[in-house]
Amino acid sequence: MNNNDNREQYLNNAAALIYADLIAPAILALSIDNLPTLSYQISLGSLAKPTKTLGVCWAKAASSANNNEIFLSPFEDDSHLMLSTLLHELIHATLDNQDGHKGRFARLAKQCMLTGKMTATTPTTELLAYFDDVISTLGKLPHAKLDIKKRPNVQKNRQLLVACNCCRFKFRASRTQILSMKYDNCLACDNGKLSVQD
Repeated sequence: MNNNDNREQYLNNAAALIYADLIAPAILALSIDNLPTLSYQISLGSLAKPTKTLGVCWAKAASSANNNEIFLSPFEDDSHLMLSTLLHELIHATLDNQDGHKGRFARLAKQCMLTGKMTATTPTTELLAYFDDVISTLGKLPHAKLDIKKRPNVQKNRQLLVACNCCRFKFRASRTQILSMKYDNCLACDNGKLSVQD
């Protein structure tokens, strides 16, 4: 496990450790059987803006690759918090989202040392100590959080320049407005043709 420069590789390596050390033993301890085949992909992203949601796990039925798709927030970079969120989402993937935050999910989460409200679990002191070991093995998550406040302004309605090919007449309009125009003769000189310049 020496290739952890890539965020996804790091998260996959962390997931393998977390599953082997925490989730698999919890499944045995709780005698949970008839679980679906575990198949997942992990990425940072998909959360359009910063929210309290730190991660999501999509059921296999939503994936054309038949994987549980796990997405962690790109707006966080605390390794302990991200590993705790990864554990939470891996439990969902283990159950293919069949239990929501109740039933087997709640039992597994508690067995894996997650506490608090099951929709927003928090790690116990013991679990944080385990994450210290994971971080000492893999290093910190190679990710710097995004700051939504520093994102450049996105132009919502781009106005295109329309100009006459004969005189200096020009104006700006939206693509929708331009497509709705019935005539392309210049409104000023009536000799030239109007066309989009940019």
